[in-house]
Amino acid sequence: MLKLQVPHNVTRIRVTFLIFILGICLLLFIHRIPCLAGEIVSQVDELQSDTEDVKSASEKVLGEDSRIVPIPIPISNPTIGTGLAAALLYLHPKKTPDSPTTTTGVFGMYTDSQSWAVGAFHDGYYRDDRLRFRIPVVYGEFNLDFFGVGSDSPLRENPIEYTAVTSAFIPRLLHELPWESWYAGGQYTFLNVDAKFDISGLIPDAPEMGEQTQTAGLGLATVYDSRDSNFWPSSGSWLDLTATPYGEYAGGDFNYFKVITKFAQYFPIRDTFTFVYRLDGQFITGDAPFWDLSRIRLRGYPGGQFLDDIAVTAQAEIRWNFYKRWTALAFGGGGRIADEIDELGRADTNYAGGGGLRFMLVEKQKLFVGIDVTYAEDGNASFYFQVGDWLSN
Repeated sequence: MLKLQVPHNVTRIRVTFLIFILGICLLLFIHRIPCLAGEIVSQVDELQSDTEDVKSASEKVLGEDSRIVPIPIPISNPTIGTGLAAALLYLHPKKTPDSPTTTTGVFGMYTDSQSWAVGAFHDGYYRDDRLRFRIPVVYGEFNLDFFGVGSDSPLRENPIEYTAVTSAFIPRLLHELPWESWYAGGQYTFLNVDAKFDISGLIPDAPEMGEQTQTAGLGLATVYDSRDSNFWPSSGSWLDLTATPYGEYAGGDFNYFKVITKFAQYFPIRDTFTFVYRLDGQFITGDAPFWDLSRIRLRGYPGGQFLDDIAVTAQAEIRWNFYKRWTALAFGGGGRIADEIDELGRADTNYAGGGGLRFMLVEKQKLFVGIDVTYAEDGNASFYFQVGDWLSN
């Protein structure tokens, strides 16, 4: 996954494309560093008789397939604008070839909307993938647009700017169930948001309005995961379901109940094509803050453009591995929001689609990076720079 809808004009496209090319060049250079080091070591090995002992010792320290990966990530999307992020990932060694890759990382980002964030995360798979533990920690300031709530919001065409100083802490612990590929456990969610609205466009010289609030809840989580990779799947299914009661009991200011469902399936077609579809549903009862309402999850729209108690999204993607580490893709989908479930059938569908390009940065762990160009119903073009599989989070 705010302010700044990217305009559909040639200048912006050229600038974004230049950022993408520079980013790919830098990624290729970084990716080449281990190869250059390997070539140097290879030459030294010819002069040393104890090479195998040295190699064995290094593998014991770092792991045979572990890897530290620095990644510069250009940013350009309608939610937070255009800028740059940087991440440092440690890909832990795999216990078995088919096990998911445990990853630890730190990151930071800044965009031309003066939005910024720093954070760290750990996504771990333990005891032969019988135990899964994930913990992200994020702090940042985001300059966003508030489009109102509901499909007929009067702010849809004239959103109000606001600033959200945000901190998030969302640990999750899952344990394998007796049934193959099924996991269950708990998740704690804590979000603190200091939101200040700029209403000077409506009332000249008006002061900023807003307050600091937080939401927190301890919920149940269950996951079905038969994917062949957690970074870039080409087969299998993935279901992620959380049900969380938020309230004062957990440290929050709001009392409501929220259910989030995510489901994706991956179908390999011959050796070079993969078809993917994903379904999302978010359902809320009670008094939730506007910044945690249900929303449509589609590339092409700002993250908070469509907010309500209920949101559903469907999307599909076709991938073509056309040359060695390069993959092209095309995608499309639509989403609806409503105040009640029985209103979904009459709600408007918001469509978006586009295409993208990916490069496999780390072959053994199937870590891909790349760019997506999207077009939404409003006719605007947006750019998303991706690390990993957008449909698997």
